[in-house]
Amino acid sequence: MLDNLTILAQVPVLNVQLLLDGLIVGAIFALTAYGLALVWGVMNLKNLAQGDFVIMGGYIALVLQRRDGKTIVMVEQNAKKGLAVADVGYVLVSGEVVVAGTGRELLENPEVGRLFLGG
Repeated sequence: MLDNLTILAQVPVLNVQLLLDGLIVGAIFALTAYGLALVWGVMNLKNLAQGDFVIMGGYIALVLQRRDGKTIVMVEQNAKKGLAVADVGYVLVSGEVVVAGTGRELLENPEVGRLFLGG
């Protein structure tokens, strides 16, 4: 019985055909994604390729997990949004905890706001 690798080794023309087919399909997907991103960007619509919906799904999952009383460790680039939903927050500088508190306390802390939240 022949497996896929044995067949590819015996028929080198098939290798080239599979490679070309893969490149063509990949190019079609890439051009389609680029076209959608360009059109949706000009029309100022949400672009699924930017990951906004993935992030929104993460926040929905966070809310559902918190409702069930489960602990979640979250590292978020958008600190304001992260602290808005956090029960507890920690500010680390060079790996050391310099400020800790509830999310609301950290949002209202003027020093944290000035250094890490853009004013």
